[in-house]
Amino acid sequence: MQKALFPRDLGLPLSEASGQELAAYRHWRSSPAVAASTLAAEISQLRSLARQSEQRTGYTLRDLRQRPKEAAQLIERASASLGLSTVQTRIRAFQRFLMMGVSPYLGRQRVQAFRAALPKRTPRGWHDAGLSVPGARTRRRMPGPTPTVEGLAQILEAGARRSISSGAIAALACFSGLDVKEMLELRWQDLTWRDDEASPYWETKFRRRGHKTTVFVVGAGAQALLKHGLSSGLERDALVLTGRVPGSRLSERALRNELRASCTLAGWPKVTRPQLISTLAAWLRDKGIDDHSIRLTLGRRRAASIDRMLHRHNQLEAQAYIDGAIVRQRAT
Repeated sequence: MQKALFPRDLGLPLSEASGQELAAYRHWRSSPAVAASTLAAEISQLRSLARQSEQRTGYTLRDLRQRPKEAAQLIERASASLGLSTVQTRIRAFQRFLMMGVSPYLGRQRVQAFRAALPKRTPRGWHDAGLSVPGARTRRRMPGPTPTVEGLAQILEAGARRSISSGAIAALACFSGLDVKEMLELRWQDLTWRDDEASPYWETKFRRRGHKTTVFVVGAGAQALLKHGLSSGLERDALVLTGRVPGSRLSERALRNELRASCTLAGWPKVTRPQLISTLAAWLRDKGIDDHSIRLTLGRRRAASIDRMLHRHNQLEAQAYIDGAIVRQRAT
C-alpha cells in the first residue's frame, strides 16, 4: 500500500545536461544570504522537474530554459499529487533558474512566458479557506488581509482622491521601504529625483542601526510624491509631510489615521505597514526585479528578509494555482 506514496522515478539518473544545469544553479545561488535549506529545497524541486521532463518529453533541464511553457505544463500535471509548499517551491525555483546566466531583460521575458502559461483563476478574496492537497498536512485557517499587488495602486488612488497630501502619505507607505519615523522626518532636501530611465523614482538616504541606507520611492508613488511637492513649493528645508499648521510636523497618529482612511476607502481596512512593505516586494518581483535589487530598493541589509516578506504572497500564488488546476481536473 505504501509503495504508491513514493515517486516511481526516484532512483533514475538525470542526463548530463540536467546535472550540469543543477550544478551551475547551485553555484549561482550559493550565498551567505541564501539559507542552505532553501537552496537544497530548490535544487530538489529542479531535479524532480528535470526527471519528470526527461521521462515525459525528453527535454533536459537545459532545454526547459528555452521552453518555459512546457515547464509550466509539467508542473501543472504534477500538481495533483504535490503539496502546496512543494508546488510553491518548484515554481519559485524554476523562475530563479530562468534568470540564471542571462541578461535581466531576457530572464524577465522567460519568466513572463512561464507565468503566462500557468493556470489562471479569478481570486475569491482573502477569506478563502485552506486547501487540502493529497499527501499534505493542512489546516483550515483564515488567511490575514494580505493586499494584492494591485491593492497598492488602489490605496494610492484612494489617497489621491482624498487629498494631494493623503496621496503623498499613501505613496510613501505603498511604494517605498521607509518606516513611519523616516517618513515623518523626511525633508525635500533629503530627496533626489532620478529620471534617467523610462520609470522615474525618488532616492533618499537614512542612517539605520549605524549604517547609511539608500531607500527609493518607485512606481506610481514617485509621481504622486512629485505632484505633492509641486503643490507645496518643494522648499528644500521644508518637511515633506506637515501638520495642519503650515510648517508644523505631522504626528505619527495623524499619519496612521490618514493612511488607514485611504486603505479603508480602497477596500483594505485592516492592512498593516509590514503587509504593505511585503506587498511592495511582491510588486517589484512581479515587475521582474530580482531579490538582490528588491533588497536594495527597500533598504534592507539581508536578502533573507525578502524571502520572509514574499512568503505569504508565494503561499497565495501557489494556492491559487493549485485551486485552478484542481478545478480544471474535475471539469475534464
